[in-house]
Amino acid sequence: MHHFGTREQLFLEVLREHDLRFGAQVQDETLADLLRRSARYSARVPGLTALLGNMVARALESGNERSHAYFVERYARLRRQVGAVLESARAAGTVRSDIPLEATAGLLVAAADGLSTQWLLDREVDMEASLLVLDRLLDPPAQSPE
Repeated sequence: MHHFGTREQLFLEVLREHDLRFGAQVQDETLADLLRRSARYSARVPGLTALLGNMVARALESGNERSHAYFVERYARLRRQVGAVLESARAAGTVRSDIPLEATAGLLVAAADGLSTQWLLDREVDMEASLLVLDRLLDPPAQSPE
């Protein structure tokens, strides 16, 4: 508290540090690798996953402008990072060409958030398997022999 002033700022800095470390590894990952790593990390650090959910909820309340601004920026950054992975995958021919990548990135981020919340409530939820279903749905359609 001495260094950050408020609990809110301390928690935001914890999340910011987590994001920096996690985001530094995104380069050169396949989409499946990113989704696996996201699910496994959420399961490995349930306290941080719960803190993230709590802070998002607080950011929606009036009077928490700092949290609100942090999460607006965070989600925009995550969508950009996932979008870049999707662009690389599309260029490699592993993501279908008929879907908008920006919307797909938002969907993937939302799915990861929602699944981590479900997992916090019920540890039987398989975040990794569910996220990998989305990866398979993004595969280009099989070419029919002519």
